[in-house]
Amino acid sequence: MVYSTGEDLCRYAAAHWVGDETLLCDASKREMQHPSWDVEQSEDRYGLGFSVQLVGQRQLVGHGGGFPGQSSRTLIDPVDQLVIVVLSNTSAPDGLAAPLATQIVRIIDFALDKARQDETPPKWRLDRYTGRFANIGGVADVAAFGNSLVGLSPEADNPVQFVSDLEVIDEDRLRISKAGGYGSPGELVRYERDEEGKTVRVIIGGVSSYAEDVFRERYAEQPHWHTPPHTGNPSGS
Repeated sequence: MVYSTGEDLCRYAAAHWVGDETLLCDASKREMQHPSWDVEQSEDRYGLGFSVQLVGQRQLVGHGGGFPGQSSRTLIDPVDQLVIVVLSNTSAPDGLAAPLATQIVRIIDFALDKARQDETPPKWRLDRYTGRFANIGGVADVAAFGNSLVGLSPEADNPVQFVSDLEVIDEDRLRISKAGGYGSPGELVRYERDEEGKTVRVIIGGVSSYAEDVFRERYAEQPHWHTPPHTGNPSGS
């Protein structure tokens, strides 16, 4: 039996970056990372010991693992020197580790793309608006990516596939500047705060949601509402 940690696996994976000869020369790594063989019933291909897959524009190499009650997935971008390691206490082929690792890559690329799109510094600090907000219909996140704010559904299979772009109006109001077909483009997001300036309630597209801790405290006597179901729609409608 071999035991390891996410940190150790990251160190091992980083040794497969191009130009790092801690373990192998670049020629050997190219053999491992070249997609030489197809894998039946899969979009992945295989090199010498590593699977090879495309996530967006990235060609990633790596491997998954599994043991009763556990799963893991390591993804390496040897060009951009990115490593993702997910260890999960789930069973199944790769368990939940593989899709989680893939979605982490997609979120990183979404963040990098947003940062490139908007380089204008915001008038107010964006952390004034960010957070997780809940109602009995679901949860929604307001997150900052670079100088941009977006609303998204954290429980979605791909949280950054369907988002609402949010435009700052003033200290306590945003506008949904762009959203999908089930969103609420053009409507306001209004913040209500306590005496200390902490967000208590957010009205998103006409629907009230509450800061996660406020929501949990409010419904503490109703256990079936502790974890709201996935709404699938960050706009709240």
